[in-house]
Amino acid sequence: MRHGFKRIALDLIRADPGRSAEHYAKVALDRGLSSSDSKDPVFSLASSLRKQAREGRTPEIKTARVNGRICFFPVNHVPNEREKTDDSTITLIVSAEHTQIVDSLVEVGRFANRSQAAMWLLEEGMKARDTDLQRVQRVLEQIWNLKQSVLRT
Repeated sequence: MRHGFKRIALDLIRADPGRSAEHYAKVALDRGLSSSDSKDPVFSLASSLRKQAREGRTPEIKTARVNGRICFFPVNHVPNEREKTDDSTITLIVSAEHTQIVDSLVEVGRFANRSQAAMWLLEEGMKARDTDLQRVQRVLEQIWNLKQSVLRT
């Protein structure tokens, strides 16, 4: 990502959430906010934005699949009707012990595949830690409100 596009993309995402990486790249290039020496600058900037989000280097941004497309949102964004999200894919590195547990659930027929078994374990773990997760959400909302108050001044 060319220096500065990360911040530009974040500003564009805040101003118009729920668009694709290509959209934000085109807007940045069209408005002269960013540039790229690549033969395909839209692809280059969009790829970099997706990689930043995928690798967690942009904690202010979250992604969600909307109508089959990966779209970008500010982390605190609440989707409206137009932005109803699909399930997301998360890639995890799992220990051999945990893999064995997931595989055992599949082997006994409890689930059809590893993804279903892992999803069930994730959901059950989140239910078990619901109080902690609610507290995290409240803190995140407070942080967001503080950031917004600083931006308004």
